[in-house]
Amino acid sequence: MYCAMGPLANRGKMWKAVTISCFAACLVFTRTACGQDIKDLYSTTYHQFLDQAGNTNSMLGCIAAEKGRWEIRLGNAYKRLMGSGDFSTETKNLLSEAQKLWNTFRDKSCDANASLDIEGGTGFNLAKAGCTLRMTAERAVELESHLRLPDAGRPAGTQQRKPGTTKPNR
Repeated sequence: MYCAMGPLANRGKMWKAVTISCFAACLVFTRTACGQDIKDLYSTTYHQFLDQAGNTNSMLGCIAAEKGRWEIRLGNAYKRLMGSGDFSTETKNLLSEAQKLWNTFRDKSCDANASLDIEGGTGFNLAKAGCTLRMTAERAVELESHLRLPDAGRPAGTQQRKPGTTKPNR
């Protein structure tokens, strides 16, 4: 992948390679729970535009657009789980609380990881954006997986259980 970095292009090919490598590392080394590389689930449009991005702002725009697509998937999965009649109010309350905490965790975690990897500059923004995209996609896949199981998230042949108990609700 070749990506001109605007005013930074004069710093040479090594600078470009280092910047692009750092950004790519944020996206490449992540796997879903099933072992699939999460970036394989990103849209072809994202991959095409990112490969052609001419500067940091273009790259950030590509990432923001893809994150927006994943935010929609995440929101839809969340709404379907919350709207399902198959889960108790207590379970839905736990999911609601977990989702709020997850949003904060994602943002703080990506801030910290980007700071640890790259302090300041445009590399920080790319690292943070890549991290938030990756974590959003992973969370969407996680919530969607509960919708794909038989009986809206419970293994076939089991009854709904109250959180924190081992006995089925009756």
